[in-house]
Amino acid sequence: PICVVMHKRSPLPTPPTVILETPKNDSLPTQTIEKQSARKPMQEKIVAPSPNKNAPVMLPQEEQITFNPAIDLSIGAEERRNAIPLFASFWQNPHGVYFDTQEANEHILLFLRRHFITNVPWIFYTVLLACLPPAVSYIFTRISYPFTFLPAAFMAAIVAMYYLVLATSSYLHFLDWYYNISLITPKRVLDIELKDLVYKKISATKISLVQDINYTQTGTIRTLFNYGEVLIQTAGAQDNFYVNSVPKPEVVVRIVEELIGKGREEKDSATL
Repeated sequence: PICVVMHKRSPLPTPPTVILETPKNDSLPTQTIEKQSARKPMQEKIVAPSPNKNAPVMLPQEEQITFNPAIDLSIGAEERRNAIPLFASFWQNPHGVYFDTQEANEHILLFLRRHFITNVPWIFYTVLLACLPPAVSYIFTRISYPFTFLPAAFMAAIVAMYYLVLATSSYLHFLDWYYNISLITPKRVLDIELKDLVYKKISATKISLVQDINYTQTGTIRTLFNYGEVLIQTAGAQDNFYVNSVPKPEVVVRIVEELIGKGREEKDSATL
């Protein structure tokens, strides 16, 4: 015979209750806080639809960026125009350019140099003279008549001296172009002249003393590259100003004429 023994199943133990008691205080009664363990409800998961490659991406309202081609392209053009001031010959409304006697409320309207094309003659002669010693040596080698009557060290010293003089001459020509500039502000016209590193002349006149301005542009090269001579005539014993080989002379004349007309209008209104 099989004997089956059945035991009564005991219930599962309940989770313990955590009792937190506040520290005793004479002024406050004893409080008992019962904390039961409970799970936070699961937040609803939002599944975004799969993005469509052809659909435009919409940004929130605070993150949307507006693009105005007319404004942005004009700003980019202005930055590109002022991006290379090193070899600039015509620089309108320059940034980062100052002079010693500049007043607090005075800004530069025009920064002028001679047109860069005027440097072509001395650059051409410099390159030609730099190629002269190797060409002479090659010719004498081809005719089997080397420089055997001079020591090699003496010949090297002569060639080094030759290139040093050539480099110095080129450097002086560059400085003569780079540091001879003219500045036009709403209040005055300045002309800075530097020669041979030892001669410096600064001439200035007020816009109110300018009587007339004109320019001359003759020749095919000047017309093709659009540069010419600008003459600024002043009143009284003031010397006239000559701006040689300046690019866009018609723009220079127009800007100075506007300044002269504005100054005369202000003078007439002050008189009345």
